[in-house]
Amino acid sequence: MDQISNSDPRKTSTGTEKPLGKGATRSVLLWWIALLIALFAILGMHTFMNTTY
Repeated sequence: MDQISNSDPRKTSTGTEKPLGKGATRSVLLWWIALLIALFAILGMHTFMNTTY
C-alpha cells in the first residue's frame, strides 16, 4: 500500500497533493472571483444601508 501511495504522480516529494493542470488553476480563479463578489456584495450592502438609514 505504501509503494502505491508513494508512486502517485499527483503527490509531491513531501507527500502533499500537487494541483494539476488548468483545472486546478481555474478552480482557484473561480474561488477568488466568488470571494471578491461576496466581498463587494457585503461592502455594497453596508453602503446601501448607510445611505438609506
